[in-house]
Amino acid sequence: MQSSLSHVAAVLVAGMLWGTTGTVAHHAPPGSDPMLIGLSTFGFGGLILMSTRPRRTLALLRERRALPLLAVGAVGVLGYACFYYWSLDLIGVAAGDALALASGPVWAGVLEMVVDRRPPGWVWLGVVSVPVAGICLLVSSGGSAPASRPVAGAVLGLAAGFGWALYSWAGSRLIVDPGAGGNGTGGRDSGTVMAAMFTLASVVLVPWFLLAGPGPLIGAGGLPVLAYLAVV
Repeated sequence: MQSSLSHVAAVLVAGMLWGTTGTVAHHAPPGSDPMLIGLSTFGFGGLILMSTRPRRTLALLRERRALPLLAVGAVGVLGYACFYYWSLDLIGVAAGDALALASGPVWAGVLEMVVDRRPPGWVWLGVVSVPVAGICLLVSSGGSAPASRPVAGAVLGLAAGFGWALYSWAGSRLIVDPGAGGNGTGGRDSGTVMAAMFTLASVVLVPWFLLAGPGPLIGAGGLPVLAYLAVV
């Protein structure tokens, strides 16, 4: 019971911290590219994750059985990094956060149905009907989008939600399935799995961020924003 409560608390805290990222990114210096904010957040965040458990992360990255799912998860991280902050720039922090958060569980259920051949069930259908209805209302209203491009912002928010669902799905498979690169006794440590997945994505994200020219993001006003997003 105690373990279950700690897991629920971890999810709630993670959701609360996630909710702060859009607001913090909104205070980046004028002229900051929202896509580059995402690239730096997940790129350097991945390196920070690896630094907490370097040996186990590198060991998992060397396991051939785990690489396919790690690669799938890294693609999800790349998609989320590219689309999330771009969506916020077009449709606003509140709407963009709501779209990404609400669509993630829907996409995760679709992945389970299509890939795992496991229907989520009627309870899941009843629960996701609420965020789906909310998404429809957000897309149809669209009048408050800061850049007057609500549809584009909504599409990007949904794409970010899919990226989140993809790396969550891949990570869960690696964590609970010994045959997908586990240790044969019940899967992999969750921190190591996520560190390996994000490290693999960082191989693309960090060079992309540096080569694209971060501009004001590496100035006095941008560095605290990037540090918060990468660490928190």
